[in-house]
Amino acid sequence: MKIVGVQLIAEGSGTGGYTVEFVDAAGSVVAVRFTAGADHVNRTNAVQQAKAFLHRLVDEDLLPDEMVEGQNQDGRAATVAESFHSSKQSG
Repeated sequence: MKIVGVQLIAEGSGTGGYTVEFVDAAGSVVAVRFTAGADHVNRTNAVQQAKAFLHRLVDEDLLPDEMVEGQNQDGRAATVAESFHSSKQSG
């Protein structure tokens, strides 16, 4: 896989947070969204922060292996993921 593009989207001129999108040659996109409360993220370091975030997810094996059905909230069925670590810790 080769990343051919990176997009930085400033929500509300940055006051609403930032979204970083990594695009591969096939057009697949991985997006990392930082909320406005993430003070450590700004326009100049958002791409580096997103890369570090993804790296940490992989290194610490925090990504889920499968999707499970969540509880029905407000008449909408939710699909949620449970990571390997969270299911091990809860039981």
